[in-house]
Amino acid sequence: MSLPTKQQRLVSADDGGCSDDQLLRPPQADNNILLNGFRSIRQQVTGRHPLEALDKTYDRRTDGHSFQLLKSIQGIHAPLRLIHERRAAGQINRLPGLQSSNLMLDVLTGRDETISPEDFLNDVSQYQEVMAPTHLLCERQFNI
Repeated sequence: MSLPTKQQRLVSADDGGCSDDQLLRPPQADNNILLNGFRSIRQQVTGRHPLEALDKTYDRRTDGHSFQLLKSIQGIHAPLRLIHERRAAGQINRLPGLQSSNLMLDVLTGRDETISPEDFLNDVSQYQEVMAPTHLLCERQFNI
């Protein structure tokens, strides 16, 4: 009694409908257990918890309420000015290849005074460093 060889596994996989490419390919990034956690049938059918969607839209909803209040007190110019300030602060970047901290945007939105899970649980996909010459990255960014 021995384990099947690689050729036997490939032949039995062909009977099951899997191709050689599917067996030899590395797992996709969205299947990574360390980043996404364990998957279950129930989670795939029902989706995520309803409070998670509310948590993701919390900032947008509170900003909308505060902008409505500001509009009724000071007029339409006050929320428009704040929206344009935030948009301008979000467009400030470092050199290509370096991740921007968006400190000015955090100060304008008040996120600099709170500690949230995003502060200590890093998302690997957001903070990817590119190891390339900075001049080439600048030329690509500005289409030179």
